[in-house]
Amino acid sequence: YYRQNYCFKNWPDFNAELFDKIYESCISKINNVPVDIIGTDISAHVISKARENARSAKVDDMIRFLQADFFETSFGLEKKYTIITNPPYAERLKKDDIFTLYKKMGDTFKHKYKGSTAWVISSGKDAMKHVGLKTSRKVVLFNGGLECRYCKYELY
Repeated sequence: YYRQNYCFKNWPDFNAELFDKIYESCISKINNVPVDIIGTDISAHVISKARENARSAKVDDMIRFLQADFFETSFGLEKKYTIITNPPYAERLKKDDIFTLYKKMGDTFKHKYKGSTAWVISSGKDAMKHVGLKTSRKVVLFNGGLECRYCKYELY
């Protein structure tokens, strides 16, 4: 299922047999370590797609999905979290809106998730400056054709 529904099946050098072997090897290494993974998005459609992807990866029993607005969500300061987010880039929003969004995201990190760690992936270099936090690590990677930064923030 997984291999048949993704674009790389059309790559000229795609090796389906090798893919299946690697995929099954990865799936077999999944263990039942107790973790609390919560996936949130404001869009019901996105949550539905995330559930579908988790089912395909055979990890759906390890993740709680919630339709929620990140800015109105807090999971409590009694725990330390690792937050991983892929906010909108400057590709679809106006500059002022994207800067405001990233500032609000940084403020939410600071006030609701002290002691946690946040990772943000974005191609919006200027927008990332508005998070208002110092990065402890930056990784350059690509999301499709977009060059992105995957930035780590320690939330003290």
